[in-house]
Amino acid sequence: MSDVNPKKNEEKEEVDPALDITSTHFDPLKALYAENTYIRYKNARVYDNLSQFESAMKGKNNNNKKPTSSDQPSSSAQVSKTQTNPFKASTSTEPIVRRFLPHQQMVKGQKRERHSRNILQKLERGYGGPTDKLKSFMEDRKRVKIYTRKEHGILGYLTGFIEMFDKHWNIVLSDVCEVWKRKKTYLCDVADFGELEDCSRKLRKLKLQFPIVTARSLNRKYVECTRKVPQLMVRGEQVVVVMLDTTTR
Repeated sequence: MSDVNPKKNEEKEEVDPALDITSTHFDPLKALYAENTYIRYKNARVYDNLSQFESAMKGKNNNNKKPTSSDQPSSSAQVSKTQTNPFKASTSTEPIVRRFLPHQQMVKGQKRERHSRNILQKLERGYGGPTDKLKSFMEDRKRVKIYTRKEHGILGYLTGFIEMFDKHWNIVLSDVCEVWKRKKTYLCDVADFGELEDCSRKLRKLKLQFPIVTARSLNRKYVECTRKVPQLMVRGEQVVVVMLDTTTR
């Protein structure tokens, strides 16, 4: 017996405290790269992760508590089950929660709107950019002047109040006065077709009413045509520029 004790003491003295997990001077980085690590408890149970170890420790602590009169088991068989299987009691009472850092948390999503393609909702939110000026004209009920294009130049202009528009510059106007230029050849009488037929009766039968177009001569080739309509929609591809009507400022 006297020969064994000195050897054990020599082994304890040779252990580096930085490699002893029970020591206050334990260095985990050094223990990872060390060739010969000191393991005090060689028969210790191996766990897959820290969550398993925490649940086992919680179950062990719960078993060490003194049971009250209401928590006492009814039979000796139940006592033996709780002592032999401490993990089942811990997992059933409290679920395992994964621990995340603040930047590792899941991103909170936003619920999509069901009617996101509604033009009224888009007008309330606004499109941004120059279209916000159109929104101010529409809300303040200011009369605007819109120049329109043709295939190789400016066709004319029209004035009115904006009722609705979208991001493609399709604009709906009310109380519209449209002015455009046209060649005189379109308005001259054609002798080859004989007398012109009056279609007013057919139009009344179809309940159609066309606006009256007035023409004013500009020069030898062109006339200026004017008509007034209650409502009109201008396509965005025909819009050149939108401005405030100077005559109504």
